[in-house]
Amino acid sequence: MDKSVRVLTLRRAAQILGGPAQLRTYLNVSAICLAAWMSGFDTAPTYVFLKAVDLVMEEGIPKKPL
Repeated sequence: MDKSVRVLTLRRAAQILGGPAQLRTYLNVSAICLAAWMSGFDTAPTYVFLKAVDLVMEEGIPKKPL
């Protein structure tokens, strides 16, 4: 998989949550690891990437009015 897809997904997830600090808490990872993954210096593990994908996908689904 293209590394940029993982980077872009993590960046979008951070935007949704309000920033990297909130994403770090949501993913339960260290700030150093998250920074390395978001910069593309290192590749996020699959479980982290998939959790970020879930968040991004959930945000894109329109909510039904009650």
